[in-house]
Amino acid sequence: MAFELVYLSQAGKRSFWTLSHHFSKKADDHCSWDSRDDLVNDFGRLRDDYPTIFATKNDERFYVAKQGTEKLEQLTMIATSTDNLPLKEVEPSPSWVSNKMTRKIKKDKKYYAVATRQQDTYRFLDTTLYKNGGFGYPLNADVRRWKEDDKAIATARTLTTNQNFWSKYPDFENQYLTVLDLRNGKVIWSTDDLQLDQLAAQASALSVRLDRLSQRVTDHLDDENRGSLTATAQTEEQPAFDLATYNAKDFFASLKYVLECLIHRDELNRLLGWYDGKILQDQLHLVELVDFSSIDAAKFVQYLQKTRRIRREVKDLAVLVDTVADNMDAENIIKKLNGNQSLANQYQYRDKQAAEVLQDLTVKTDESTNEA
Repeated sequence: MAFELVYLSQAGKRSFWTLSHHFSKKADDHCSWDSRDDLVNDFGRLRDDYPTIFATKNDERFYVAKQGTEKLEQLTMIATSTDNLPLKEVEPSPSWVSNKMTRKIKKDKKYYAVATRQQDTYRFLDTTLYKNGGFGYPLNADVRRWKEDDKAIATARTLTTNQNFWSKYPDFENQYLTVLDLRNGKVIWSTDDLQLDQLAAQASALSVRLDRLSQRVTDHLDDENRGSLTATAQTEEQPAFDLATYNAKDFFASLKYVLECLIHRDELNRLLGWYDGKILQDQLHLVELVDFSSIDAAKFVQYLQKTRRIRREVKDLAVLVDTVADNMDAENIIKKLNGNQSLANQYQYRDKQAAEVLQDLTVKTDESTNEA
């Protein structure tokens, strides 16, 4: 019976260590060991040989899987029970920072850089985004650096969903994007499964808040829920505004639609990347590798047209959503509207003396109605 090394994400997704020396969710190319002890004993060597891959992983999420079964055994528990503790603290080595760059970093205090991984080596985002094909090595003056970690992380987040950027540099993969502290080589942010799970959780929570806001505003705008007051005589000319064309119900319906699109921005961009990086590549590989005489040209062109038209719909929406998202804070809009007391069906008098007079008038009106 063979055994495999598994990494379990917070969402419960399994990634397997492969013969190509990385973690993959695919069913093929898994690396296997003849015994459980062989895997445990070999784990420490893997941590030393591939530090940048293992650095962002949580030790408690490594498991041993018996091939052909769903059974998982936590690696730390196995190591403890056998008095063999291969799990040691491994920090990404800052050896790729030269003495010259160390002095420069210390002087300008720009400690943070964005990097991706190619095999087991970091490639750093360059200052122009294009000078070295987007990412360069080694760490030198061309590498873009930041003084504030939040600005570096914001740039990395933006790049993660920029499919146009990644399509120009197919040798690099955005799921391995990281932000590094150049003083010690530590990863302070990365696009691993945990980060993607957190984005999904944030989108879900924002959707719930938007639904609550939707119900509240809908109830507020419902005429049946409104109180009635006697109109006073108009004392000035009514300002011109076309309420037949522009009204609060339609405005909020449009705003809600836009906010829902923004909440699902990451899913939309991943869908666009799927069409560009998976479907199109499979189509091109078919043309490249299959004998032309064996291809049903009419059906192939029909399928190509269909997928490209769908991809165009996704692309057009992504352009609009990305542009609006970069200039609109969806979370802040929902927060502000939820906190606005004017959008609630609870009204109160603001002045005690006026309230007493108005309440007295209301009582008299009710009494006169009853007498009649």
